[in-house]
Amino acid sequence: MSDSAIQTIGTIQSQESENHFLLKLMNGKIVHGHLSRELKGLEYSVGTEVILEMTPFDFDQARIKGKQGDSKSD
Repeated sequence: MSDSAIQTIGTIQSQESENHFLLKLMNGKIVHGHLSRELKGLEYSVGTEVILEMTPFDFDQARIKGKQGDSKSD
């Protein structure tokens, strides 16, 4: 995503497939999310807080950049 990407925090609500999840944003909105290329193969469970990157053009999709509080994802 470009420099205009928005970073926020979300909570995993359910896992749809190996790399796709339903996420709940802090404002209560549910969005679809996928793991970034660097995170593919790692396991994330329901209830995990994650760092999300979203484009200002589509607030229904997000890329998971890492776990909240994990210094590797900063």
